[in-house]
Amino acid sequence: MKSNLIFNIGLPLRVKNINNDLEKEQSNLNAEISKLQLNESETEENEALRKSNQELEDKLKEASEELVATQEKLQAHDQAAKRAIAALQKEMALRVDQVGKLL
Repeated sequence: MKSNLIFNIGLPLRVKNINNDLEKEQSNLNAEISKLQLNESETEENEALRKSNQELEDKLKEASEELVATQEKLQAHDQAAKRAIAALQKEMALRVDQVGKLL
């Protein structure tokens, strides 16, 4: 009878221990699932950030190319203006000389 009593007391303790172990395992698995879901959402956010970054890099490249083209146009216009000013200066100098010869 005594061994039967020990067996009856020991069985619920083992069941409790197994139940506790299972609850701990379930808690660990739930924590891992949460981490995986977090990682998945982070991956989606990272992908969105990469896409946004690529779009910004493309816009930057276009803006840089436009800047270079605008600088080249500006230099060309500057050179043309300098040539026009030089031509006007020569023409004015010739006219001043002509007027000076007439007087």
